[in-house]
Amino acid sequence: MKKQVFDKGLSVLAMQFPEKVFDAGIMWDFLKDLTDEQYGSAIKEIVASSENINKATNIIAVIRSKAICRATLTAGEAWGEVMRQVSKVGSYNIPKFSSVVIQKCVDAIGWRNICLSEMPAVERAHFLKIYDVISERNKNRVLSDPVKLLIGNTVNQIGLSKKIGV
Repeated sequence: MKKQVFDKGLSVLAMQFPEKVFDAGIMWDFLKDLTDEQYGSAIKEIVASSENINKATNIIAVIRSKAICRATLTAGEAWGEVMRQVSKVGSYNIPKFSSVVIQKCVDAIGWRNICLSEMPAVERAHFLKIYDVISERNKNRVLSDPVKLLIGNTVNQIGLSKKIGV
C-alpha cells in the first residue's frame, strides 16, 4: 500500500472516531502489506457501519479482517474466472488470474487438465475444495502475521531472541 493512501485512511478514522487514539507507526507496520484497495474498502466499511469504536478495540485487527474477507472471492466466483480464462486463452496459452489463490488451485489440478477435461464437473469439484482450503489457510496466515511480527519485534527489542531461540 502507498503511504499516502494509509495516511488518508488514518485521517478519516481520526475524524470519524476522535475519542480513539491511533498510533500511526504501529498501524503502518501492521497494515502496509495490504493493497490500496483492501485498505480503502476496509476503512470505508468501518466508517459506514460503525457508530463508535471502543477505546480497547484493536483497530488493526478490524481493518485486516475486513480487508481480507472483502478481498476473497467465493469458490464459485473463482471457478467462473477460471472458466472465462479457458474460453479466452485455451489450453496452449498461459492464463492470468486475479489472485494467487486461483493460480495455486489451477496449478494443483493442471491447466491442460482443466481445459481438456471431458468431465468438467469433476475438475470443478476438486477446484472448489482446493480453493476453500487455500483461501482459509491464507486468511489465517494474513490475520496472524501481525501478531508474529509484534512478538518478534518485542522479543528483539528486549534482547531475548538468543535466549529463547527466536
